[in-house]
Amino acid sequence: MHETLITSWRDLWSEPDLPFYFVQLANYNPGNRWELLREAQTQSLAVPNTGMALTIDIGDTDDIHPRNKQGTATRLAAIALAKVYGQNRIYSGPQLNAAFTDGATVTMNFDHVGSGLVSTDGTATVKGVELQGQNGEWYNVSGKIEGNTVMVRV
Repeated sequence: MHETLITSWRDLWSEPDLPFYFVQLANYNPGNRWELLREAQTQSLAVPNTGMALTIDIGDTDDIHPRNKQGTATRLAAIALAKVYGQNRIYSGPQLNAAFTDGATVTMNFDHVGSGLVSTDGTATVKGVELQGQNGEWYNVSGKIEGNTVMVRV
């Protein structure tokens, strides 16, 4: 997504504040630089009145169009119910708000964590974290949940 696309659609319908909600690319074919597209999608949230349904956890690694349409629709509906209809609800999955390095440890703080960060297997271990190094390369690392943070060793 790019601001130009969002603005052009809003201009086309003469609705400068038209809500623009989209689905983040799911976990399709990991290791093929899809993290660059997901990062660009995340940056689109800087455009006012946008929202992104996170689907990294419900996608299919073998299919760019995940089969879990109901989960995706439920997440998009939550954004609309919160942002358009003012319902007090969680409408986003965890989103990084800050990251700090201390030697070989990166600590990442998240917003939109609901009742707290949890991993899908019930442990404090998080797999498949993608970090971009100072050299511009992306690395797949594992981390440990501590409250609303994830800590990884690099």
